[in-house]
This record gives sequence, C-alpha cells and structure tokens, in this order.
Amino acid sequence: GQGITMRLRGINHQAMYWLVPAKIGVASRAPHGSRRPMTTITDSAMAMLDSGTTLIAAPGMAYWELIGAMLEGNPEVLQKCTTTFVEAFGQLICLCDVDINPVTFTLTGIDGRQLQVSLAAND
Repeated sequence: GQGITMRLRGINHQAMYWLVPAKIGVASRAPHGSRRPMTTITDSAMAMLDSGTTLIAAPGMAYWELIGAMLEGNPEVLQKCTTTFVEAFGQLICLCDVDINPVTFTLTGIDGRQLQVSLAAND
C-alpha cells in the first residue's frame, strides 16, 4: 500500500527519533474461532518506530488491557505464560509459540490518511 507522511513529535521542542502518535487496537478471537471487530486499547499512544527492534512497549495505564486482548480466547495462556520471573517483575513472559491476537497500530498522516500496521504471532 501507499505510505503516509507524518509529523515527528519531540520533547522540549527537540525531535525524538520517529516518535509519532498512534492508536493501538486488537482483534480478539470469538468463542468459535473467528475474529471479533477490533477493540481500541488506546487512541492516544506515542509510538517510537524502529525497524531494528523486537520490543513492543505499551503505555502503563493500557498495559494489562492490551495483554488481556492479545491473549483473549487462548486456552494455553495459563500453561505457557507467567508473571513470576524475578528479573521481569510486573511483566508477562510467554513462550514463543503462544498464539496471540494481532495487535494493530494505526498511524495518521498529516493529510488525514491512515496506515495500519498489524503484528501477529508469527511476526
């Protein structure tokens, strides 16, 4: 698809490497396995775009709502995920083969056009 042009955001009037406003949503599984309509987790996040990382961080107030939506409808979560690692206190750690619901980041260009980037379990 086509790209969009975005205005970079910064702190104290200094540009911050690809810091852009984003909306975060998740399309969770319905009981019969199909996808539900996307649930908006937050429409006022700031995203830092970096193609060289595997880290996805979420705003603190939306963290557990995002995690819940990503794992909703997945019965293996209790066996393959934990919050008890001392080194990762307060974070959810899951095995790599846990099937998550896709997370979609919606970015809005300066002309109002939108670009959606979805990340699924195999991404």
